[in-house]
Amino acid sequence: LENKADIAVHSMKDVPTDEELPKGLEISAVLPRGDIRDVVICKEADSFAELKEGSRIGTCSPRRAAQIKAAFPGFKILPLRGNVDTRIQKMKDGEVDAIILAKSGLDRLGLSSEITDVLQPDLMCPSASQGIVGIECRQDDVNTKKILARINHEHTFMCLQAEREMLKILQGDCFTAVGAHCEVTLSGENLRMIAMVASIDGREIIWSRQKMAYGKHLEIGRATAEDLLAQGAEALIRPKAA
Repeated sequence: LENKADIAVHSMKDVPTDEELPKGLEISAVLPRGDIRDVVICKEADSFAELKEGSRIGTCSPRRAAQIKAAFPGFKILPLRGNVDTRIQKMKDGEVDAIILAKSGLDRLGLSSEITDVLQPDLMCPSASQGIVGIECRQDDVNTKKILARINHEHTFMCLQAEREMLKILQGDCFTAVGAHCEVTLSGENLRMIAMVASIDGREIIWSRQKMAYGKHLEIGRATAEDLLAQGAEALIRPKAA
């Protein structure tokens, strides 16, 4: 905004929805999407399936924690903060038995060799926008926007907008157990979207699956959000105080 930089590059799953961006800025382009999946890094176990009852899983993500609690109620979820290297080191130091991270982040950092297991989306629905690198610029910077338009990946941009539209309607954020993934079908003619909302304790999870024609990215995002709300998502995202 002070004209000291022309662009900013972000991991889009950490960027607030468009309505929350500072006035005068926008996400103008995205790179081709990386791997959407979450992964597990274990301290000693050779696979996620080999972790024993009572194993300590490190994550600060309500989305990850809720889905792990639902699928593996015998595991203990412990908060674990810090950058990727810090979290891995804390695990190696014995603070937890395993950690869950985004595969795309590890891939980009050259740490894929650390991965013990990859969690498929039917077990661990990814965060909305996971794996997407976005480029932000000033709305009135016509020249920069023209350059960014040349590198923008259209399929990824559409899926990004669908997922962010859903989040906007649900008013979900990094403190809520919400996941979503939109993709272009192999034919290129349709969009397919899957999303979930869970209670923080993982005892209740609701899902939505939608399919629409290519180009109806905002519509599929809205339809997904409305379906989740119709199933009771509001009570899971903002539970009333006891």
